[in-house]
Amino acid sequence: MPNRAALLQQAACCLGGAAVVLVGPYACVASASGHHGGDVRVTCSTAALISAIQTANTRNDSRLSLASRCTYHLTTAYVGQDGLPAVTSRISILGNDAIIQRDPSASGPFRILDVAAGGDLKVQNLTVKGGKITGQPELGAGIRVQSGGRLTLEHSRVSENSSDRNGGGVGVLGTATISDSELVANTATFGAGLVQFGSTAKTTISKSVIRFNVASFDGGGLEFGQGKAVVRDSQVDDNVATSGDGGGGIYNDADLQILGSTVDRNTAGLIRTGAEASTTTVRCSRRTRRSATTRSPGARPRPGVSTTWEVRSPRRTCGSPETPPPSLRAVCGPTPSGQPGVC
Repeated sequence: MPNRAALLQQAACCLGGAAVVLVGPYACVASASGHHGGDVRVTCSTAALISAIQTANTRNDSRLSLASRCTYHLTTAYVGQDGLPAVTSRISILGNDAIIQRDPSASGPFRILDVAAGGDLKVQNLTVKGGKITGQPELGAGIRVQSGGRLTLEHSRVSENSSDRNGGGVGVLGTATISDSELVANTATFGAGLVQFGSTAKTTISKSVIRFNVASFDGGGLEFGQGKAVVRDSQVDDNVATSGDGGGGIYNDADLQILGSTVDRNTAGLIRTGAEASTTTVRCSRRTRRSATTRSPGARPRPGVSTTWEVRSPRRTCGSPETPPPSLRAVCGPTPSGQPGVC
């Protein structure tokens, strides 16, 4: 018969679980309850965050719960131009209103988050701030999604990130799904809020705000260079492209759908786009389709690019498949062929 000390030791092991099930006279099985089995509580320490991501990469379906309202300061690159280890497995980051930012005193350029091929990152309730990258072909100073990687961003904010080339806020070569989030006050040469490249790349943005982003060439808010994209029930407002081909709000060379959204008060160079359409909401029960150029006036047409517009104008007209609604032209400006271009 086991002695009292052995029984106490066995009981202590069993009580490490959230619940205890008695199987035999002296045996027990601990069954988990409450938190997700892969949850890792990350203390308010950059070193702890790095360690947690490193460990999560060796597993699958880990959830990292950050310290509530903590600011994780990144002061140096982890490797190359990555401030943290690249995500290579399925990881969820529960931000709990925390901030991960490149410290203003940091030396050298680096982004905040990177999703590598095969990585699947889900981010909730987090602010990604202050990333800075330089050089070509770098993109995505806040978050980069590499080809074969996947990002889900929910109830989060990507702000004040800067790329001297592509994608100040988010750079997408893989797949990104962004909902109930904000891409705000990011800067780049191309695609300040978000840029997408790659024929298999896909971005879906819903119920989100893209605002106050500035591109020095084109794509102040969003730039879709290739692939497919959907902007649904979102606001693309008050963005700027200071020169180049324009597209203060959206510059598109992909198969793009803009549904139930507003594109307003965006500025491209000396041309203000969207200023005349403050009451226009991209929402209509009738859908119009047109395969046409999606560049600004004077740019070389790129046939075969499909853009779907759903529009409700102040007069509740939707236009026809051959001609975009007049209110949409006020938002985007006509191309040489009279079709919608950059917004």
